[in-house]
Amino acid sequence: MSLEQLLGVHLTLQKWITIPNYPVKGKAFSKIILILRFIVIILFFNIVVFHDIYILFTQPNYNFFGDQTTLSLALSEMNGLFIKISVLATQYVTFFKNKSHRKIIKDFSEFIDEFDGLFSNRVKYSCFRLGNVEPILVIAFTFLSHISYSFHIPKELRSYTGIWMFYAVLHRTISDLTVLYILNYLRIYQNYIGILMWNIERRKIGRNISISDLFQKFQNILNLFKITFSFVINFNLIHHFFEGTIASYFGIYRFFGHALDSTQFNYTLTFTLWIFRSAFILYKISLICGDFSQQNKKLIRSIDKLTDKKDFMVLERSIGINVNQIILKNFHDNPSVTALNTYSIDHMIFFTIFSSIASNVFILLQFKMIEDDDS
Repeated sequence: MSLEQLLGVHLTLQKWITIPNYPVKGKAFSKIILILRFIVIILFFNIVVFHDIYILFTQPNYNFFGDQTTLSLALSEMNGLFIKISVLATQYVTFFKNKSHRKIIKDFSEFIDEFDGLFSNRVKYSCFRLGNVEPILVIAFTFLSHISYSFHIPKELRSYTGIWMFYAVLHRTISDLTVLYILNYLRIYQNYIGILMWNIERRKIGRNISISDLFQKFQNILNLFKITFSFVINFNLIHHFFEGTIASYFGIYRFFGHALDSTQFNYTLTFTLWIFRSAFILYKISLICGDFSQQNKKLIRSIDKLTDKKDFMVLERSIGINVNQIILKNFHDNPSVTALNTYSIDHMIFFTIFSSIASNVFILLQFKMIEDDDS
């Protein structure tokens, strides 16, 4: 199965977001499609974003949360700015990492073809069906939260605010779809590591296969992945940490600070959907990056256990594997996803971020109480 089939809907969408110069199959209308991709990127992802940033700075009192206090206005401005910067972070991959992005697709595709030729067992497509559902969940979370909120927009602002919200939905969706697409590479990567581990443990490796060479290719693809996508992953952690904080603050403030009628219930529902959206993205980043790191460690342990076998030296010579070299290299290179080489992203990052969100919300609510008392 090809890489394009495994990436599925994610790759199809990214042809219009981060890799507009991806080759078009067939010659009919290929140039027109390529031109349309670049028009979409230049218009909706750049001109509109910079226009919205200009509006944020020139109209600082523009607030969609129905609260004109200083704290709420400041958080609204920062949230709007983060949404727009998230699109620019995506465009960083489009314009500055396009070459390495295309190289990942090329090298990974070649690796999959070579790997499938060496081993009889294959990656099951059923493992990636859920991945094709994720874009629908992202769009649904974002769309529903904005629809529920739209009922509270004053009539005199609905035309302008409606346009603003359309771009907010579009830009949020673009950012989330891109990070899920990036994570799918790790999901595919760890599935192939699992197949390699299964074959090593059961001695189903032919004499013509060099495990050391496979490891080196694994490592090269991972290094290229880090160079290309680590900034976007790191920014999305920060982005959804901030959005989760703001959504939690406004949701709790609306629920406990006002009488619970139909209006306040709708506000609470809006921010609850908003919180779940950020929680979903943070959970996926933490889960997939954490699983990837654990899978690498399991592979090293399975190789290390081979040294206990009596016929290990024969196996080592026959499959071209140097266990000590591989173990030292993997521990030295740290086969895990890092945030700009500052810290590793694992399962605990989800709980760490949400504990930080809870602390920040508590602090913001205290500031809000002080502000309300002073007014």
